[in-house]
Order: sequence, then C-alpha cells, then structure tokens
Amino acid sequence: MRCQRKCIAWIVSVIVLCTAVTACSCSLEDQRVSDGILTVMTYNVCNLFDTVTDGTEYPEYTPEAGWTVGSYGRRLELISQAIVQGQTYVPDIVVLQEIEHERVMQALVERHLSAYGLRWLATTSDAESAIQVGIVSRYPIQHAVVHGIDGLRSILEVEIETPVEPICLFALHAKSQREGEKVTEPLRILTMAALKDAIEQRLKYNSQSPILVAGDFNESADAYYRWKSEFPTALVPATDSHAPLYERQGSILITGAPPVRGQWYSWWLDPQQFTDAEATGSYWYKGVWESFDQILASSECFDGKGWDFDCGHVKANKQICDPSGIPYVWDERRRTGFSDHLPVYIVLKACN
Repeated sequence: MRCQRKCIAWIVSVIVLCTAVTACSCSLEDQRVSDGILTVMTYNVCNLFDTVTDGTEYPEYTPEAGWTVGSYGRRLELISQAIVQGQTYVPDIVVLQEIEHERVMQALVERHLSAYGLRWLATTSDAESAIQVGIVSRYPIQHAVVHGIDGLRSILEVEIETPVEPICLFALHAKSQREGEKVTEPLRILTMAALKDAIEQRLKYNSQSPILVAGDFNESADAYYRWKSEFPTALVPATDSHAPLYERQGSILITGAPPVRGQWYSWWLDPQQFTDAEATGSYWYKGVWESFDQILASSECFDGKGWDFDCGHVKANKQICDPSGIPYVWDERRRTGFSDHLPVYIVLKACN
C-alpha cells in the first residue's frame, strides 16, 4: 500500500478561561513550581460528545439516539475524575484524544478542571472528523499550530511557557488498526512522517527546548518486534539494523535509553520504568495489553539542563479499572465507567 501525504499547517486560537480561577489554584501552582516537577498526561477518553447535533458526531451521540444532557454531564464528571484521581496534584498538562471539539474541551475545563488550575486550552478542528485532539495546561500556551494531513487526523503543536523553560508538545491520534494492523500501517507511518516534518520546522527556530510527543499512536512501542521485523512500522527501535532505511521512509526511531538527537525515548521500552508500571499496557485489545498511549521525549529531556526526564507511569487503580485490572469502560445504561484506555504520564524534574 503506497501513500503520499499532503500537509498544511495553520495557527489555531488558544483559549484561557480566567473566570473560574480561584486562590486555591494559584497557591497550588506556586507549590508545584517549588517542587520542581512537571507532569504531563495523555488520555484517550473514548468518544466525549455533547448533545448538540453538528452533523459530524457518531449516531449514538445524538438526542435522537437517547444521548441526554444528563449523560453528557455525567461523562464530563467522570472524565475529570479520571484525570484528577483523588491526587493532591493533578497533571500540569493534559493531552486528550476523542473529544468532539473545542466546545467540549471548554465545558470540561469550566465545569471541573479549572478548579485545579488547568485553564489554557487548544484543540484541532478537522472538518471531516467526528473526534479531535486537545490540550489543556496549567501554564500559558504561547502559540498553537495545527499540522493537517490529507485524509488523516491532524497533529496539534503547542509551546507552553513553564517556570523553568518553554516546552514544545506535539499531540496526535494516529490511524486505528480497525481494518487490520498491516494494511493500516502505512497510514500511521504517514502521520509519523508529517510529525518529523513539523519537528524539523520547529527546530529551525528553536533547537534547545525539550520536545514531547503525546497521544494515541494506535501502535505499541514494541510493535516492530511483535511483528518479528516483517515490515516497517511507524515506531522502529533505533538499534535495529533497518532503522536508518525505515526512518528515511517515514518511521520514527524510539529507544528505552537516553536518546541522541533524532531519536525518541519511550519509557515503555525502558526495563526499569516498565517494571515499575501499574499495568503492562494502556489499552486492552483483543485480549492483549497494548502500549498505544505514549509520551515520547526528545534528547533535550536528558541533557541535565532545564526540564529532565524523571519517570513515566500508567494509572491502573481500582477507580478506573474493573477487578481484573481492565479499563472500566463507559456504560451508557448504568452511566458508569470511564474509557477503554488508561491514562499515561511522564514526569519531568527541574535541573539546578
């Protein structure tokens, strides 16, 4: 299957919701700065739609199909609980997949997340897609750019001004494996190729700031080995003998060790981080744990300056999982559950 990509980049609006900010959230922000940590979370929320019929939503999420204001409100509440999970500190930056649009992001922030200091947000707006990618941040989003990919979901790029140094974050949701893993792989490679183009443009004017790539890759970090190197995957181990060739063809190179420029660290491949994880994957698919949800870190996260990698983890507690440890999926009839994915995190620490 041969595919070609056509990419267009455009600036999108950044929204800051100031009306819900409280003294509590400000003191929380101050305390986080003094702690010297930055926590980033990625979470596929599994189809978060409002009750307004826009024409692009999935049919089950319309008033005609029984999707109600109460159900929508309950989903917002539960998704916010999954993000907070009773922690003293919630993530500083949250990347979400499968949200309907900016309006849903605003509702989630206004009703729930703003109380925890999360009030800056940006989203994609793919006209022909029912679902989008969004980012909400405790710290100011200085600018946001969408990198459109013909026929695929766009990539959202933001620069976030943190107390230590700016962070560049790319958020994505790659093509699913619904039609088959092998047949859809070229489309995930297209997304990675577009990502590399966007990063290359970024590096032309800022080559020092750390870069994170977060989202649902619809591919596990070890997919290449699972397929016994039969064909190129979107994510290729940097140590493989075919890595240079596959990188030229669009794949990105990942490693479980501190990366060099042009490689990306995935904590799923780091034996120490993987051993400490609460689950062996973030998505239970066809009876197998998959690490589809990932946050990749650039070499600047390992240079001993500014923000540096501290740890990665996946949340699999009893609040969001069933007794067997499988994600507790939303049940419309009971109005309970969360998502078929688990939230994944990366923690950065400030270097002196």
